[in-house]
Amino acid sequence: MVLRRLSLRTRFALIVGGIVCAFCVCSALVLYVYLKEKVIQDTYRRGQIVFALMDGIGAYVGNTLRPRMFNLTSHLSDEDSFVAEAMSTTRIRHGVMENLGPKHSEFLYRRVTDVPRNPINHADAFHSRMIDYFRVGGRENEWHGISAQDGVKYFYIMVPVYVKAECLKCHGTPEEAPAGLIKLYGNRNGFGYSEGELMGLESISISLSPALQEINQIAIQLSAIGVFAMLFLFIAIDGTFLKLIGQPLRRLGTLFENIATGAIHLRHEVPVERMDEIGELTNSFNLMAHNLAEAEETMQTNAEILQSIIDGISDPLALVNEDGSLSVLNRAYQECIANSSPAVLGQHGGMDADMPGGSSQDAMLKKVFSTGKAASGEWTGPDERCYFINIYPIHNDSGQVHQIVHYVRDITIHKQSENQMMQMEKLAAIGQLSAGVAHEINNPLSIIHCYAKLLQRDLPTEHPAVEDARVIDRNAEACRKIVDGLLSFARQGTTRKERLQLNAALMSLVEMLEKQFKERGIAFTTRLDADLPEFLFDPERIRQVVMNLLVNARQAMPRGGAIKIDTRYIPDDHMAEIRIQDTGSGIVPENLDKIFNPFFTTKQTEGGTGLGLSVSFGIIKEHGGKITVESTPGKGTTFLITLPVETEDE
Repeated sequence: MVLRRLSLRTRFALIVGGIVCAFCVCSALVLYVYLKEKVIQDTYRRGQIVFALMDGIGAYVGNTLRPRMFNLTSHLSDEDSFVAEAMSTTRIRHGVMENLGPKHSEFLYRRVTDVPRNPINHADAFHSRMIDYFRVGGRENEWHGISAQDGVKYFYIMVPVYVKAECLKCHGTPEEAPAGLIKLYGNRNGFGYSEGELMGLESISISLSPALQEINQIAIQLSAIGVFAMLFLFIAIDGTFLKLIGQPLRRLGTLFENIATGAIHLRHEVPVERMDEIGELTNSFNLMAHNLAEAEETMQTNAEILQSIIDGISDPLALVNEDGSLSVLNRAYQECIANSSPAVLGQHGGMDADMPGGSSQDAMLKKVFSTGKAASGEWTGPDERCYFINIYPIHNDSGQVHQIVHYVRDITIHKQSENQMMQMEKLAAIGQLSAGVAHEINNPLSIIHCYAKLLQRDLPTEHPAVEDARVIDRNAEACRKIVDGLLSFARQGTTRKERLQLNAALMSLVEMLEKQFKERGIAFTTRLDADLPEFLFDPERIRQVVMNLLVNARQAMPRGGAIKIDTRYIPDDHMAEIRIQDTGSGIVPENLDKIFNPFFTTKQTEGGTGLGLSVSFGIIKEHGGKITVESTPGKGTTFLITLPVETEDE
């Protein structure tokens, strides 16, 4: 992990340095092993020469010198019959090596045994173990190897010494041994051997410490040379790498960084100054940058086209991520967010945070994410507006939903238009029915009314039937008014539009009713838009609508209250608004959709026909406008009338 964080130059230098260092160490080890082996081979060869010399001396003593000495000493006294310095091969060999000592002190020759005749030839522990080795191992001719003694390494060559026939004269039985030998060494040690028996061993030990020290010095010197060579090679390779690879790569890296940060445009082309791999890399970089620039421009163009298409959709449209955040949204969606519309998600929050808690649309969004199937339907928000919601899933390569398309259409006006169309159709049907019923009822009702009048005229004043005739007359008159209302509803009259000032028409009506309403504890408040221009409308029929609404407001405030009349001009839409707000008892929610229906009334005591609001609805519709209502029980009712501002007769 640490190596990955280093620069390419540093890693290259460390790897090359490590290779060179490993090569130097391996070379030093190989040289050390080779030199050590050569020293051992040379030491073994020199030891073999010494052994050959000792064998030659032994052969000369045994074959020539000793027999001659026995002949010369045969006439001597017993104690002079054996001359150890001339007849003992062991004594002679030791003497020869002692004389070689000053010039060849690295050689140490010994001829030892477990039970020596001469105590100086007694085997130490190491030689005793080697004697046992030859005794157990059979008739081996030689052993050589390295052994440390007192902290010093020696190379040993050991040869077993077996008893020969000519050796039995001195090592057989004491009775057969020369008297001089017995007198010199006694008759206890060095006797009792038989031919072929292992007597002891000869060993030559050569100290390896000087040679090994020399080898170590050579290895150290070679390692030092290798270190200096490695350092020189490291510097040379590092400089070469920096010149040929490091600096060009750094320049390319800087270009990459500048392009990534936007400091340099992708169209910027790096000049190719070399024809090697770096030049090929630079050329590939230019080609890649060119292709990326084209891809970026194409993607930007496509994104702009796509955004233009999305923005061209008048309804809110957005791409929603799994966490509820928005990745793409059109202008209409942004406007809905700015206006805090409940039908859309917030710019940064999730579904749970921005959607109305527990709403069906929230459930739709979660269901699409979980099932991967599209969903759509109508949804009424807390703002009482109606929306058509369409949610479409977008799957990734593994088939999971990672985004959804959230499409919203405000269909409030459409729903209102449908309701108004149904209302108009209902009114037309009821109007036709009312006209027929009124026509059929009006004639017999006129007869009843006529005969009731005749009875009142012809009967004496004191007659008890006079009061009955009056009751019949009053109820016939009430029926006639109902029939006239039906005829009025059926005919709807003729609209005669005039170019007038709406504010003036409303103020004349308020001035006419103000005293009457004040007697019942009801105060008027007006706020009329001075910018409202003159436009075409039927003053009498509009006054009829407003009068009807004001009378309804008065009936909803039996203990008094306030009525507020506002007008507003909307120049962008060329519309005029009349807002009539009271502080009355209000309308319960389940009746709001019914108040414009013919014959629907809640006036149980005042005998309303239920045709006033239906007629008002028809008058406003004939003017090309709309009438809507908002009400809260106990807090009052607000009627909103919208009329098109027409300034010229068509």
